[in-house]
Order: sequence, then C-alpha cells, then structure tokens
Amino acid sequence: MSQYLWIAFVPNNFFWTDYNSSADDSEGCETNPSIWPLSWLTQFSLLGAELWFCAMSVDIHVSLTNPFSSPQVYDFYYRVGVHGFAALMATILVAMDPIQYGVSTDPMIWVRDQAGRINWTKIGMFYMFIPFIYAYGLTILIWARWQIHRGLEDTLKARKYSVNKQSRCKLC
Repeated sequence: MSQYLWIAFVPNNFFWTDYNSSADDSEGCETNPSIWPLSWLTQFSLLGAELWFCAMSVDIHVSLTNPFSSPQVYDFYYRVGVHGFAALMATILVAMDPIQYGVSTDPMIWVRDQAGRINWTKIGMFYMFIPFIYAYGLTILIWARWQIHRGLEDTLKARKYSVNKQSRCKLC
C-alpha cells in the first residue's frame, strides 16, 4: 500500500478500515465501506466521460445521415442514455458484495486490485466498454471524413435547392 501514501490530505482510515503500512504488503488493506459515495461518483464520472465520447460520435453520424437533424432534439436522449447507463454501472459496483471498490493502482479506475489474478470486476465495470466506444468513434471518424470529402459541395447545393424550392411555394 506504499503507492497510496501520496493521498496525504485525508487520514488512512478514510479509505481503509484496516491499513497495513508494511513494505511487503503481505496483508493488504481492507476498504472502508463508508467510502461508497466517492466510489460511486468516481465510477459514474469516468464511465460517463467515455460514454459522452460515444454520444458525440452518434451525433456526428446522425448529423451526416440526416442533414435536417438538430443536436438539440437528440440532446435529451444523449443525456438520459449517458447518465442512466453510467449511474447503473456505478450502482452495480457499489452494490457488489464482497466490496469490490477502493483505491486502485490504476489511477483512472475506482475498482480494488486483486493480487495475482485477472481483475474481472475492473474489466466488467470499465474496460469492457472502452474498445467498443473507441472502435465506433474511429469508424465514424473515417466514415465522416469520407462522406465530407466525397460530396460536401453537392450536399450543400442540394440543401440550398430544397430550401429555395420550399420557400418559393410559400411565396406563391
């Protein structure tokens, strides 16, 4: 637990009920169960940030496939989706028994380390979603670049023609 000594602004019993400061870390530390709100907030924020990246990729995809779409129309759905899923995953994490949350060696995650084996909780709570989010974002980036390069001028001409045609009918 010597790697956690940098958290000097709070006492050791804030994060752990049983703190072992030995150099060999043979006994480890037992996570304080009353720290769950911080764990929930951290998990919600970290996963939510990655999900916002996915929501922005979806918005780019929708905007390029439907030229008359508005981000304000879909904003509510993006917020509900991102906040709802992030809150669900954070709630699942803090509800796990035995306690799976706590300070980790990975500073981006609030899932306790498991010495000597694969940490399936960490993979399931955070890392499982990251490849899908970034693969989708990269796919949309390449597709959007191709779409814009292929026919931005033609698209703008078609939009202008459509708007002019509708406004002429209204003036008649």
